[in-house]
Amino acid sequence: MRSFTGFLAVLMALALPHICLGQAVTPSTPSSGPAGTQTTPPAPLGPDYYFNSIAAAQQAIWQLPPPPAVGSPGQATNVQTLNTVIADASPQAVANANATANYTVFDFATVLGPSFNAQNLPILNDFFNKVTINTVDASQDVKAFFNSPGPQTPATYPSTQTMMGLDEGVLLGLMVPEMQSQLQSFGIQEGLNRLIVDAHWPTDVSGGYMLSDILMQDMSASPQFQSDFNAAKTELRSVLGLK
Repeated sequence: MRSFTGFLAVLMALALPHICLGQAVTPSTPSSGPAGTQTTPPAPLGPDYYFNSIAAAQQAIWQLPPPPAVGSPGQATNVQTLNTVIADASPQAVANANATANYTVFDFATVLGPSFNAQNLPILNDFFNKVTINTVDASQDVKAFFNSPGPQTPATYPSTQTMMGLDEGVLLGLMVPEMQSQLQSFGIQEGLNRLIVDAHWPTDVSGGYMLSDILMQDMSASPQFQSDFNAAKTELRSVLGLK
């Protein structure tokens, strides 16, 4: 399972040059972000199944670059890049982005086919529900710390939906290596969709990709995660008719 980090490094090398805006890699001390005031995160979605979400959030706060402050050159680049993405998006790209507004892992049926659904895959559905709860709880804590306003809503850094898309694309790609490239690309696209629908700044999306990498390493260290992953993989390959 340690191959997660290598896969993510390749994916981020491909995706981030288009959206990263030249920020420092790691602050020497945690920063409260451009809004200046930490907010209270929402109540946890559920228990921590695979890793301590509070500890993981604290680790991520140290590792993530702070988002650009309102009025800074970095934020001006954010605005310019976002406007360009929205202006250049084709009608089909806009339709695809809007279709994932209520995103779930079963949106990957676009790649894996109609048999990829919750009814056919109860073990996999339970596994990804646990992954979602654990990672979203950590992400919400990070967002509350930085408290960085997005294009339309408050506290959008890093992008949780971007994180989830990449998490799930990588995990499904490891379960079905025959379609790994398509699955990982679909997962990356969820972050880009957040730009097309004007929900996040580019730095929110790049932060979501980075957070996915951090939390994936925490998850992969859990024996329970590895056991649940293998059970979900076996079920999925059986449903898809793969050996």
